[in-house]
Order: sequence, then structure tokens, then C-alpha cells
Amino acid sequence: MCLMVRLLSSAVIVALSRAAIADWLVPGLAWSSQVNSKPLFKKILISNRGEVACRIIRTARKLGVKTVAIYSDADRESRHVKMADEAYRVGPAQSTDSYLNIEKIVELCIRSGAQAVHPGWGFLSERAEFAEKLKQSGIVFIGPPSSAIISMGSKSQSKEIMISAGVPCVPGYHGKNQDPGFLKSEADKMGYPVLIKAIKGGGGKGMKIVFEPSEFQSQLESAQREGEQSFGDGTVLLEKYLLNPRHVEVQIFGDLHGNYVYLYERDCSVQRRHQKIIEEAPAPGLSLEQRTKLGEKAVAAAKAVQYVGAGTVEFILMSTGDFYYMEMNTRLQVEHPITEMITGQDLVQWQLEIASGNPIPLPQSQIPCIGHAFEARIYAENPRRNFLPDVGPLIHVKTPKESKSVRVETGAESGDEISVYYDPMIAKLVVHSPKDRTSALTLLHKKLEEYQVVGPSTNIEFLKSLSSHPAFIAGEVETGFIEKHNEQLFPPLSDRPPEETLINATICSALQEIKARQRRASAGQANNPWDTLHGWRLGGQKISRQYEFNMMPADSLSPNSLPLLDPMGLPIVGPSTNIEFLKSLSSHPAFIAGEVETGFIEKHNEQLFPPLSDRPPEETLINATICSALQEIKARQRRASAGQANNPWDTLHGWRLGGQKISRQYEFNMVPADSLSPMSPPCSVNLGFSGVGNSSRTVDFDINLAPLESEGNESSHQVKTYLDTASNSDNTITSIVNGKRDVVVHVAQGDHSGAFSKRHHVFSGDTVTSLGIPWPRWIKDSKGEESDMGLAGNAVQAVMPSKVIKVMVAPGDKVKAGDGLIVVLRASKDGTVSDVKAQVGDMVKQGETLVVLSPEE
Repeated sequence: MCLMVRLLSSAVIVALSRAAIADWLVPGLAWSSQVNSKPLFKKILISNRGEVACRIIRTARKLGVKTVAIYSDADRESRHVKMADEAYRVGPAQSTDSYLNIEKIVELCIRSGAQAVHPGWGFLSERAEFAEKLKQSGIVFIGPPSSAIISMGSKSQSKEIMISAGVPCVPGYHGKNQDPGFLKSEADKMGYPVLIKAIKGGGGKGMKIVFEPSEFQSQLESAQREGEQSFGDGTVLLEKYLLNPRHVEVQIFGDLHGNYVYLYERDCSVQRRHQKIIEEAPAPGLSLEQRTKLGEKAVAAAKAVQYVGAGTVEFILMSTGDFYYMEMNTRLQVEHPITEMITGQDLVQWQLEIASGNPIPLPQSQIPCIGHAFEARIYAENPRRNFLPDVGPLIHVKTPKESKSVRVETGAESGDEISVYYDPMIAKLVVHSPKDRTSALTLLHKKLEEYQVVGPSTNIEFLKSLSSHPAFIAGEVETGFIEKHNEQLFPPLSDRPPEETLINATICSALQEIKARQRRASAGQANNPWDTLHGWRLGGQKISRQYEFNMMPADSLSPNSLPLLDPMGLPIVGPSTNIEFLKSLSSHPAFIAGEVETGFIEKHNEQLFPPLSDRPPEETLINATICSALQEIKARQRRASAGQANNPWDTLHGWRLGGQKISRQYEFNMVPADSLSPMSPPCSVNLGFSGVGNSSRTVDFDINLAPLESEGNESSHQVKTYLDTASNSDNTITSIVNGKRDVVVHVAQGDHSGAFSKRHHVFSGDTVTSLGIPWPRWIKDSKGEESDMGLAGNAVQAVMPSKVIKVMVAPGDKVKAGDGLIVVLRASKDGTVSDVKAQVGDMVKQGETLVVLSPEE
């Protein structure tokens, strides 16, 4: 808990004259009486996109500053475009032709009459030539001077400056000699492991860890290539790689009047691929003396380059309490909201004030630090597949309700696309407690449970696991946390969904069919002979319907998945996200305890990624069943209301009539993370109900769950479902089952693998389960042996959406296991290349076949 609060006398507290304090400011705090004599800009252009642009627009609106958005062809309908006062097309989807096009952006500034440019973070935010070009055009760059960007943009030059300023630095080589042999000898001298860094790198790009001398050359080439491609400079430096450190960064501000302050630190230790997942402020376990020393050294770093605006000084913190300068980010950071939460300040407003020529709003002595805050990054990615990013449409998104303690920073909403061209982050979930870390962590986990995303794979379940891990709870964080606790973070997946989930999925499927029938009936199609109850069986007092569901992990997908096709051959895409991973991460005991480090994910990998079950929980089966039934009923009701009630074809497709009740049988199969085949026999669910009127909102169901194979006894349930009629969508069913809880089941057409006609995403309480309904056998048979399905064993497929940078083989080439094929893909077996399906520059989808091998005889 951060208790560094200095009470101000009423004599020095004044209200802002031009805007109200931001909604999330801590109650009772206000800005100091420093005079803001210069007016703010009337109009600014935001040279960024998505969540970044939306965040800046929010503050600009509060201050009465007009905003100009820019958009690429891929972002034409994006949220930031709708929020801004004006918006202009900047170019094609490729960022090099749009958001990195300096000449075009400057042209749009002049055209729109913008007085200043806010670069946000990423893209051009740390490009000195952009800041200089704006200056030459008479436009203010809301950031530091180009000289500071140049000095801090070169990691080698910045190290020299920091050493001169008395800021401790990690031992390493920061010189100009880039001869591979010389660099190898320097690495040998300092001892392994060694970190290779592109001098202008960032965000994990151009950074490679070398554990053995034999790896040095390949990792050097990789770092140089990434540095050249991403930052236009392949020059690297070497540093001794410190094991199990913490990644702690300090927020600083400088102004044009020579004032400097720090706004305390953030712990960003929990990372994957050198990219942050969960950040918190302040850092757990620091004494007041350590916190002050970190802040003072960060200010010394800012003074050394005459810094202006918002910046972040990053340090490596050892368990001994020693810390070393790592780098300085000359921009606002992604994770700045947690600093805003603990200080009660709007950092974007600070940026605008300072860029307008005003002094820093508060002196160091008046900057409070109250409570604790967390930020969890919601990514479209697959944690169980080494956090590979995912793309595709956001079919359904439901976010936690915002308040003064909860913020959802996002630029995406239902219907938007997670594009292969940009970062796969969907949103940032930010929570704050004025009490302590434990309270903030409890709130984080609760809000992660409220997050729903259908379409992408997400890291949400992983975040739940992480945040509940004992080591995280205890604050024992480090950069290797995920690797260290891997088994706990990724537990085995169940082979059977919860019973309630099966029931809800089944009812949802049934109601979908009934709704479709009612819609056709209301349209006067009741006599249509094709509208039969497909799959339903008549006999006795009930009619039955059989469904088959295959269970797939919410955060996983087969690495051998096929191109996604519907029966007509049209592509269907739905990205993965990291939501489940974030749940796992934020609930990990070590994370809860504050035991974070940069290797946290690796350290706790087993707990964060538990084994996957091959059978869904019974509750999940129930929910999926209910959802299927409700979808049918809702569709039937719509048709009836449209005058289609007499259409003979509009029967309950798959349902069978008998006596006072009709019933339907559903079958669900669980599918493991690394396979498209069911892990177990289908989970069979028999559903019976008394019927639903056109205006009815309640449905009574009899549910019978058959045991797995011949084990156990049949499970029977009587379920009363209350429908949420606010949604007219056939694809989303919200209900209260037996008065127990709200259950939301979203049905997506198709899935990543192409193996299922539908996927049921069952959100019930704090659990989410994905169940797949396989295509009918005739559709499977129609694909034939010539499809990619028949090539899977010999095909090398894209493990993630990506761009082909280099093709290293041609048909006829013989390769060995481990040989390079395309970009970073390596051969999985010995063989001869029979076909190369990709060319340099191609944009490929996940699961797309790139190379076909003929196995060695």
C-alpha cells in the first residue's frame, strides 16, 4: 500500500478554470495553485489509432480541445474515428504507408488546422525526425525535444549519458564495433546468459537472450533483423542478462521552466516475450527509502537530457535492493492509467498543459500516492500456444461496468476487427483500491470474471489463473514468473464441460431452432414442407433431439488447425484472446503476494497453464443445451410475429412431438488444445420442455445428462429458464437458470479450425467454456482428400497470422528437421519440399499451409 499522501491546506487548493477534474481522480484532491497562464491548444491531431487515440480524445473533450483523428483503410469504421471531431484517411492498412507516413501526417495537420500533434505511444511517438518535421512546419509535438528522443532512442548512447549522470547501469558493451566476432568475444567475456538488444528497439522487438555460446550467432542475426525491420537500425548492444530480476519503471515529467517530478513507480515484471501482461503501482515490497531513491535517479536521468513532457525511466530491480538503469521511454506508456489511479492525476492533461508552455501542475511535495492499482492487458492471443497473437472479428464483447475504481481502456467494440496489421491488444482493464494491494487484486479478479469476448482467443482465463497464483498474491513477482510457475498457470484441461454448461448449451441450441421456426411462421411460411423438425424424433410422451458438441479450450486452438471454411467455402475467422490467461495470472498465489519478476510466467508456467480436460463440466453442458434450445425458440417466435405461422416447413427442425412435451438430444465433444479430434465419446444431453408461446419469457426444461461412456448414472435436472428479451439476436441468449445466476451463451458460426459448424461460448459465473458442434458427415466427406485436411501431416502451416519475410526453400529441396523454411518456420521432419505455397510479402492466416513436404522413404 502506498501511503505517501501530503495533505494540502485549503489556501493552496484551487479548481481548474478550464475543465473539471477527470472522473477517476481520487475524491478530495485537486490541482495546486500554480498558475496555468497560457491557453491550451484549440485543436490537436492524434497520430495514432485505437485505444491510444480514444484515451487522448477523452481528456481533450474534458478540456474543450477539438481532436483530429487519422485512419488507415483497415480502421475506417474504428471507434477512435467516430469519437473524434474530425477524421482523415492517412493511407492503406500497412502501418508503413499510414501511421508511419510522416509526410502525409504533417500534410493532414496543415489541412485540418491542428496546432499540435499528440503521438500517443508506439508508431511515431519516439521518432525524432517526426518531431523535427513538425517543428519545421510550425506544429507543436506533444512530447520531448528531438534531441532527447535521439539521445534516449539509442540504447548505447543513453547508457553513456546515464553513467555520466550517476545513474547505475547494467554491465555490458555499448560501443560502435558491430563485427560479429568481436561481439561474440565480448559476450564470452561477460559470461552467459547475455541479452542482445537493438539500440533503437522496444516492446520486446530486437531483444534476444543467449544462454549458450552456440546460440549467439543466430540470435544476433535475429536481433539485427528485427531492429532493421522495425526501427530502421540493426545496430545492437550487449548486456549481462540478470536472472530473476524485477522490472520497475518510474513515471517522470519535465517542463519548459526547468521543473522535474516523479509520480512513483510501476512494477511491470510479469511479461511474456519481453512484453508486459499485468502491471501494478506502486511496486510491492519497496520501502519508502527505496521508492524515493528510484524516483530521484529517474529525475536525474530526465535532467541529464533536459527532458520535457511525460517519460518513463525503466530499471532492473534485484532481490538485494540494487537497481540498474535499463532504458528511458520518451513518451507516455501503455500502463500510465495505474499511475493516474494512485495519484489522482490525468497525465494526458499534464502533457497538454506542459506542451502549451505551462509549468508542471503539482510540485513533488504535493503529488499523492494512494492505495494500489493493477492493469491487465486483454490480448487477442493464445496463451497455451506460447501467446501467439490472433486476429479476426470481435463477434461479442461485454466489458465490466466502469466506475471510479474500474476503467476499461479500449478502442474496440463488438463488430470491430482485430487486424493482422496492428497490435492485438483489445483493451486494458484498470482497477484501483484506496486501501491496499490485496483489495485491488480482489477487484481485478472479480472484473476479469465479468469480461466476455467471443470471436478471438483471449488471455482472460490465463489472467485469472495468474492473478490467483499464490506467488503473485504474495507479491513474489519477477520477469521469469510465467516460466517459473508454468505448470500451475496452465493446468490440464478437463475432458468434460461442467454439467450446467452442457444444459445451457443444449437449451440454447434448441431455442435457436424454435425461434427460426416461429420467425418463418410469422412470415406466413407455416405450410412450407421443408420446414420440418430436423433431428427431432417422435415417440411416447416426449420428442427428442440429438446434438453433438465438441469442447475446445477458451484460450486454445489446435496448432494443426485447417483453413476455416463454411460449407460454401467462405472464410470464417474468430481470433483468440488472452482473457482466460489474465484470470489465471491475476489469481496466482505468487502474483497475489506481489512476488513478481520478469520471468514470472516461465517460473509458474505449470500453474498458469494447467492440463486441459477432455470433458466439459456438467454445468457447462447444461448451459450450452439451454442456449441451443432457446435459439430455436426465439427464431420460431420471430417468424410467427412476421405472419409465417401457417408455413408447413416451419416445424421444429430436429424436434419430435409426443404427448405434452417435446424433447431433443444433444451431444457435445471436448477437443484438446493440440488436436481436432474429440478426446472422448460425446457428452449426450436429452432435453424436454412443454412448449413456448410467442410472448413467453419462461421455459421449463427436463434435462438428462448421459454418463461418459458406460461410467456412472444418468443425471437428471428440472430447469426453469427466464429469458432476457432485450436482445433480439439469435446468437446471444441471456437467461437465469433456476434463479441461480445470469447465464450468457453466445453462438458463433464456425470456428478457427473449420471442424465445427458452430461454437457455443458459455459464460456462467466465473467460468467460460467453448463447445463445438461438428459439421454433418456429408459436409466432411465433401471436402475430400485433396483439401488441406488431407495434407495436415506433411504440411507446414502458419502458427499465427503473419507476413512472409523470406522464403528459404524451393520445390525439390531436401530438408532436415530444424532447417529453415519460411521466415522463422523450421521443418518438423526430414523430407523433400514438394510445394511452396507462400511468396515474400504474402499476408498469411493462422493455419494456412505454407510448405508441403514429401516424407523421406
